[in-house]
Order: sequence, then C-alpha cells, then structure tokens
Amino acid sequence: MALFTTQGYDATSLRQIADRLGLTKAALYYHFPAKEHLAIELTRPWLDAISNLIALDTPEPGVDEADRRRRLVEDYVDIVLTHHGVLRFLTQDAAAQKHPDVGKRSLTLVLALQDALLGPEPDDNERIRVSCALGAIHATAIMDESALAVARPIVVNVALAVLGLEQQAAHRGR
Repeated sequence: MALFTTQGYDATSLRQIADRLGLTKAALYYHFPAKEHLAIELTRPWLDAISNLIALDTPEPGVDEADRRRRLVEDYVDIVLTHHGVLRFLTQDAAAQKHPDVGKRSLTLVLALQDALLGPEPDDNERIRVSCALGAIHATAIMDESALAVARPIVVNVALAVLGLEQQAAHRGR
C-alpha cells in the first residue's frame, strides 16, 4: 500500500513490491499472479466493511429514522478512519479507481450508502446534503495521519450537521 500510495499503482512494479516485502519475485507471483490481485486484496477489507455496514443497516421497529442515520454516519466514519490508507490510495490513483473490482465496487457501495442515508422520499436538497456529508467524510483521505486520532468527533459532527442531524454524535466509548 505504501508503494502504491507514494509512487502510484501504475508506476509500482511487482519487483519493487517483492523487494520491499523481502520476497523473491517468484514467491510474490505464487500468491499474486498479477499486480491487480494485490490491489484487490489491499482494498477488500475496506470494501467488505462498507458492504457489511450496508447489509446490516435495516430499519428496525421502534428505532427512530434519524437515530438510524446518525449511527450509519458514525459507523461509516469509523470504517473510513480505520481504512484511511486505502481511501488515500484510491483518492490519489486514477488507475486503481478504474479497476472494476476496486473502483467500480467502491462506487457501487458508496452509492448504496448514499441511498441508505437518504431519508424517506428524499428531494433534491436531501440528495445534495447526503452527497456533501459523504464528501466531508471522504475528505479525511487527504488528512495527515497525525490528525486522524482527533478527527472522528469533528468529522461525524460535520457530516451530521450537513444532514440536519446535528445532535452531538454519540461516541460509544471511542
């Protein structure tokens, strides 16, 4: 991930990756016959986390819709911060974004998350607010690593404010 982020996906060779890992190129090829397989495996935990978040987001009887949406924002911010390196890599590298198993899946999942964050019967204003809230969350990709430790409450509260859900975010022990 460090090589992809600093040099770019296209500019990083399997030889460089093998050298960085202290492996022979043949050993690396055994596990990853192509560089694209590495990109898929490096992004899989982030993509799977988003997929699980969406799959588990089902309206529950008695749970307020605004509370569901707040929880969804908080959980997504946690995923983004946990997988900061992946998001930074995807944000900086157009080649990785174009890969169907990475870029297309990322876009599909973020659009599904966007739909989950929309309230019932959303209008254009609500769609714009959700897009802006996600933009605020995704802006963490350009944050310096040192800022991530204090970013969560700020990012959560900004996204909630944009959505009109500005009650202070529950920190749930974080």
